[in-house]
Amino acid sequence: MDDRNSLVDYKLVHYQESVSSFGVIGFKVFVRTGRELTPYETREISNKCDELKKIIAKETVSRDPQRAETRKIERSEIINLFPKPIYVEEIPNGYCSDWCCQDKPWFKVTTSIGRFIIGWRSHVINIDWSETIVKGEGKTIFPDATSTVGKNFIHAWSYEDAGKFIAKLIAEGQREKLNV
Repeated sequence: MDDRNSLVDYKLVHYQESVSSFGVIGFKVFVRTGRELTPYETREISNKCDELKKIIAKETVSRDPQRAETRKIERSEIINLFPKPIYVEEIPNGYCSDWCCQDKPWFKVTTSIGRFIIGWRSHVINIDWSETIVKGEGKTIFPDATSTVGKNFIHAWSYEDAGKFIAKLIAEGQREKLNV
């Protein structure tokens, strides 16, 4: 008898459940083999469940109209930080390539002083000016910054902070243009 709904003699070999702002995603894998699964098989089942979770989560995010609207707003807010004219290219998130960040792209923004790379990194906006003519290092340009500052990048806690940092960098670049 072929009873496809029966779980007699099936063994639960893997389960996982994750809860996030996108909802709950869970899996239970039952297997019937007539033998014990090897550690390799069990590990591979777990890995495949991780892949399935990413596929389902990615689709969930891509179908969420609220996240699509938020993406448009964030893109506009970032672009509006720069004085025009500019050229904007959307690039993958430079901090996180997971499904949770697929709707938070970064941008290469070409300005009169060169290209900035900018985008959300967790709870801060990452501003990278390594492809501009600005020669000064972060700690020199922003000695009083309370956020993370690197050689050619700074983190901003808000759009307002990001706007101030970008204005200062563009002014610095304009000064360097005049001195060349």
